[in-house]
Amino acid sequence: MNKVLKLLTIFVAFPSLLLAQEWNGFVEFGVAPKFTENENIMTAMGTPGNGQYYALGEQRVQLKYLHSSDKGELFFKVDFLNDNVLENSTLDIREAYFTTTPLDWMDVKIGRQVQTWGVGDLMFINDVFAKDWVSFFSGRQDEYLKAPSDAVRFSMYPEMPMVQAVDLSIMPFSQSDINLMTQGRYGSVNPSMEQMMHDRWLMPTQTTSKEWKNAEVAVRLQLQSIAGFTSSLYAYKGRWNNPLAMKFSQQPFGFTPYFAELQVYGASTRGAALGGIVSFEGGFYYSEEDENGDDPLIPNSSLRYLALYERSLTTSLDLGIQYYSEIIQDFATVEDNYKLLLAGNMQLMDIEALKDEVRHLVTVRLTKKMMNETLWLTWFSYFSPSDQDYYLRPRVTYRYSDNIRFDLT
Repeated sequence: MNKVLKLLTIFVAFPSLLLAQEWNGFVEFGVAPKFTENENIMTAMGTPGNGQYYALGEQRVQLKYLHSSDKGELFFKVDFLNDNVLENSTLDIREAYFTTTPLDWMDVKIGRQVQTWGVGDLMFINDVFAKDWVSFFSGRQDEYLKAPSDAVRFSMYPEMPMVQAVDLSIMPFSQSDINLMTQGRYGSVNPSMEQMMHDRWLMPTQTTSKEWKNAEVAVRLQLQSIAGFTSSLYAYKGRWNNPLAMKFSQQPFGFTPYFAELQVYGASTRGAALGGIVSFEGGFYYSEEDENGDDPLIPNSSLRYLALYERSLTTSLDLGIQYYSEIIQDFATVEDNYKLLLAGNMQLMDIEALKDEVRHLVTVRLTKKMMNETLWLTWFSYFSPSDQDYYLRPRVTYRYSDNIRFDLT
């Protein structure tokens, strides 16, 4: 991304109270022009359009409504969006749920909600819920990276040794990530074809049917604190968030991407150590449809883990350093498949063949607070020595008043 596109995203937000105490929201204006032109992207995108010149150009009104009673809590968060890049206006229901306490030891949240698990800093292992990568790379506020889920969530507080809480989230409809190349804003190089690709070139994806057998289930077991460290165990059964698997079809390319079945098992811990806050998280991604890793059209299982260290260097300067890694399982079968391809004894390239067996990624976050904390300077960067790529995400936030804020990223 860094070598193809440079973006400047500017936001002006005006939060305010609306109508009554139960209502509030904000008005926001955002623009992200592209300063680097790439002829390959222009060619891939075909007919000139706003997506060639802007990643973002929008006006947004967000309204939030909260009503509490002895029966429970009703909450709505709705965005009215005018998108000048896509040249349309939409109504986006970000959240709409009802929370109640049917039993002394159980809370239930029903409806559209944003779910966040894990301890990583903009890195996700056991947080398998859908993400909006278009919003993230376009420079929208970080909250828009998390796509909402339609779910029934049970939070239980059993009187059990070592157990603090159990969260069970049932998502009746399988939900996927909002892919970076699906809205006409970005192009990318396909390494296997060595040419620029765009959403018009994407193969039609097989959608997951809305049957109960395709429901997603996620469980988190929060443990009691030990020596100042809070830990959790996770389990998930559903599908990959991106259509990484392929199957034969009558499509022009001969294949149709689809969302293969996936199970994830993991753990995390977080606590004070080494003069700061230390976090660890790991997870095993079990690819149900490719147990031995010998199917070239389905992603292999993988082991993923991260370590995060955060501390305050001064009263106004904070530092966060994070290391993340993925290890593809049964990688020898990937190499064998690739050798067969080169020898002419195999017609299909293994979809893992262009990856390294071990992927490394490092992130750095620096936050400087100035002018009585009305001005925040944030530096966040990704660097992957295995991918030989990086992504920089600096941000300047200035709070002009309680009701007006400017963001530059």
